[in-house]
Amino acid sequence: MIFFFTFLVVAFASLSAFCANKKVAQGDITMKVSANIAQINLGESNIMKGQRLAVFRQECHGGRFAVCTKDRVGGGRVTRVFDKKYSEIALDPGVHFDVGYIVEQEPSN
Repeated sequence: MIFFFTFLVVAFASLSAFCANKKVAQGDITMKVSANIAQINLGESNIMKGQRLAVFRQECHGGRFAVCTKDRVGGGRVTRVFDKKYSEIALDPGVHFDVGYIVEQEPSN
């Protein structure tokens, strides 16, 4: 009986965690155009002009079982959408970024 109850609790917790996880469009910076403009690999199927994006630096340490951390460095706004795969983002003043940094949609309030 205890095994069955434990199984139900674990199954419910797993299902709840799975359902609560939203899919967020994620890409990365492919080219640094200027000090505050970058080209990203998210296009018209994922984002729209004017949408806010968050910028993260990801660092991984270790070998086969690497542990990665993702630190937010700032944000920006989509200024142009080129096609299905690429867009341009203007980053907020003072945001340091480089090629390979991750960009994600900011959660809508």
